[in-house]
Amino acid sequence: MRGLADRVIVLGTLTMVSICCGGCFQVMGEAAHDNAVEKFPAYAQTKAAWGEIPAGHGRVVLFIEKSGVNPFMLAGSGFDSFAFEIDSSKKVDVVDQVFVFIDLPAGKHTVNSFYGGYPHQKKPEQFEVLPGETKYIGGDLKSVASEEAERKLDSIYHNFEKALPFDKQEASAPSAYSEMMK
Repeated sequence: MRGLADRVIVLGTLTMVSICCGGCFQVMGEAAHDNAVEKFPAYAQTKAAWGEIPAGHGRVVLFIEKSGVNPFMLAGSGFDSFAFEIDSSKKVDVVDQVFVFIDLPAGKHTVNSFYGGYPHQKKPEQFEVLPGETKYIGGDLKSVASEEAERKLDSIYHNFEKALPFDKQEASAPSAYSEMMK
C-alpha cells in the first residue's frame, strides 16, 4: 500500500508542477505577444494613412480580437496564429489582436481562415463588396457592422508597419506575425 501512496504523491506533484510551469509560459507568451503587436500601428493610425479606395473597388478589413491566454496552446505561447485567404489566392499570416486590409474589385469574393494549416470551416465564406465600400470581417469570417467593427478595432493593431493592403506589402516587410515567430 505504501508504494501506491508514494506513486500517487509523485504523480500529483508532477501534475502540479506541469500546470504551474505551463501557466508561467503562457503568461510570458502573452506578454511577448502584447509587446510584438503593440510595435505596429493602431487601427486609427493605419486608417488615417491608408489612402483612397481605388475606383471600382471596395476595401475589406479582416481582424481577430485578442483571444487571451489559451491553456490548450502547444508550448504555452499565449497567442493564436491564423492565416486569412481571400479568393483562394491571396493569403496572409496573422496573430490575434491584429487586422489586415485589402482592396478588391467590386463583386463577390470568398474568405477562409486557417489554424495550424487546417481550414476553420468546411468551405470558404462568401461575401460581396460594393464600389467604395469598406467591409469588416471578424475572425469568425462573418461580416461585422461598421460601428461595431470600429469599436472592436480600437484595441487592435495593423499586422504591418506601412498602411498598405496586405497583398501590396513587400515580401520582407516585418509583421506582427513575424515578430511573434522570432
